[in-house]
Amino acid sequence: YCWMYGVCGAINNSLIRQGVGHVDLNPFATAYLGKKGRFRGGFGIEACRYIQQWGVPEKEDIPEFQRSFRWPEAAKQSARKHRLVSFEELPKNSMESVIDAILVERCPVSVAFSWWKHLVCCLGVAKRGNEFGLICLNSWGPNWGENGYTTLWGKKAVPFEAVAVRHVRSRDESDD
Repeated sequence: YCWMYGVCGAINNSLIRQGVGHVDLNPFATAYLGKKGRFRGGFGIEACRYIQQWGVPEKEDIPEFQRSFRWPEAAKQSARKHRLVSFEELPKNSMESVIDAILVERCPVSVAFSWWKHLVCCLGVAKRGNEFGLICLNSWGPNWGENGYTTLWGKKAVPFEAVAVRHVRSRDESDD
């Protein structure tokens, strides 16, 4: 479910930028519900649609990796607090649009790479000489890369798919 974890990383970053702080989200719960229990790959835009529909519960309300289609009421309420309000699928194979979203719009971006068959959360841009790179947070945890982060350069930094997370419902916003 890397496709859900990468988008949730962007959501968490958005919540921090909105002043809410870190929230221990449970991407597994929403991905499991969306895929109807099947362990299959997905896309960032697919994750966004599931999150817009159900939200993402916090781990304290439904344990991570719990295989459940019936969330307790506390998990449903928690998930409603963390819904995507605004997101945009960026043009395919466009590193420039990712850089623009991060630097100009100041929003995190989930990015998927066809060479890697993996989706991560892109939080920053690096530069060495005339080359730009994408600073990515991987769902594989702090033992991967440099404390969970890596910088991708050149052709490896051109995403097949990218989704900019613009606004996330915070705890204080009313439910529709």
